[in-house]
Amino acid sequence: MKKQICTLLGMAVLLSSCGAVQTGQATEGAELAFPQTRWDMNRQQVMEACGVTEEDTLTYSGEGRGTYFSLGDCEIFGAQAEMVSFSFINLKLGESGDLLTFDEESLDGQEVLAAVYVQYPAGTDMTQVQAEMDKLYGDFSLPEITQFPLYSALDTGTLNAQKVAESDTQKVWGTDTVAARLGEGDASFFRENWPLYQPDMTVDDWETFSGQARLVTVVGDFSEQNPSIRFDAYPMAVYRELESQQQAG
Repeated sequence: MKKQICTLLGMAVLLSSCGAVQTGQATEGAELAFPQTRWDMNRQQVMEACGVTEEDTLTYSGEGRGTYFSLGDCEIFGAQAEMVSFSFINLKLGESGDLLTFDEESLDGQEVLAAVYVQYPAGTDMTQVQAEMDKLYGDFSLPEITQFPLYSALDTGTLNAQKVAESDTQKVWGTDTVAARLGEGDASFFRENWPLYQPDMTVDDWETFSGQARLVTVVGDFSEQNPSIRFDAYPMAVYRELESQQQAG
């Protein structure tokens, strides 16, 4: 199960050409959305929002639960990025009720945007990028966040947690925690079902996980060596999928 989920959000790291990603859309800031997108968009909707087709992409995968496409040479947050990669996840269980089984015919198109990775050339002056991000996401700025990666090289068999703190060259942003969004009344359904989507998580981990995991997190590395931005909305994807399951009864 772990390896299956861990491969779902694989992202490409090569170059192409996509022009500029503009920053003036109504959805910006809300839920730490990447410019011109929402976290409930599927692959085709994001490509349309970016004004590209499959032929414009550097890398593209449209099959299975984890799909992605990447573009290069993009102006993002006021600086020229080498690459931007959009990764999607389809958490629908379908008739099988099994996450490891995927029916392309019945489930295709139900993926949602779950991660965005932006890589800038080494040595890029990130002053403008940081200023743009502070303007868009300032209300979500935090001194520290805790992320729960889907993969750990150590493979300890326990829930993987990683703290990421603000520093001179790094900033972090985060939305509400899972617990804050749910409230006490809805917690039991999510506590019982979230472990299906989170490797090595058990119901006993729920209090720690829900109190620390944020639906969307962003890490900005503004160093000269590895200037990059990582948007992670996998918890948002799980939250929305479980919410739809709960509403469906």
